[in-house]
Amino acid sequence: MIIALSIFILTYILMLTITKYKHFIAFGSACIFVILGILPIGNVLSEIDFNVLLMIFGTMGLVSLFIESKMPELLSEIIIERTSNIKWMTVSLAVFAGIVSAFIDNVATVLIIAPIVLVVAKKFKISPVIPIICISIFSNLEGAATLTGDTTSILLAKEVIGEDPYLEAMDISVKRNAYGRQLSSFTTNQVIKEIDESPIPLVFIRAPWIEKIGRNVQVLLELDGKVVCAKENNILVSSFHPELTNDERVHRYFIEMIKTAK
Repeated sequence: MIIALSIFILTYILMLTITKYKHFIAFGSACIFVILGILPIGNVLSEIDFNVLLMIFGTMGLVSLFIESKMPELLSEIIIERTSNIKWMTVSLAVFAGIVSAFIDNVATVLIIAPIVLVVAKKFKISPVIPIICISIFSNLEGAATLTGDTTSILLAKEVIGEDPYLEAMDISVKRNAYGRQLSSFTTNQVIKEIDESPIPLVFIRAPWIEKIGRNVQVLLELDGKVVCAKENNILVSSFHPELTNDERVHRYFIEMIKTAK
């Protein structure tokens, strides 16, 4: 464990200091893991998440082409001409990020729009930090709207097994990727009686499940004996992604919860 951790830390240090050869450094470190027997050679292919690799490859390819096309400069000129001040420039880019993220991966959205922000910020001689935070929020970078976003149960749980929790807003314990990796993602139709008497389409992507619940938590849905939807006071969490279907019942239920919250 100490050797593996040392190699891991050294790899990141070298990648940060010798950025030109970081891909060779990463590959070399992986080879060292295999040579030392930390990762058995027979398990190499099974440990590679090709779904994530191909997603990153596509995302970075798209971003690279966008930057090379000089579109950030062109769009920055249009934004400067059409907006009267920094406030409306930020709002415009944030709304644009929200629209784009409905069609492509949220990380790709930020990587595509961030160069525009940097160009505009440079011309206005301002810090790009606040505009980039805004487009990150609007593109749902830490939300539950895309494949790379965490579900609400992960974000709001007081305990995430095996890692540090995030907002710790709800008295539940959650196990990340409990249903398996990307290839184990699935869809199902289930009745959530609290919401509606007819089945609701549910999309589970590298989904967690809720291991333990507090005494004030109300279970809304169990799937194969595992809690996948629950609420506590005015907080609603799920292990599935309701925004990935055209069915609005979960969202409407949540809106009604907010309206009636004290």
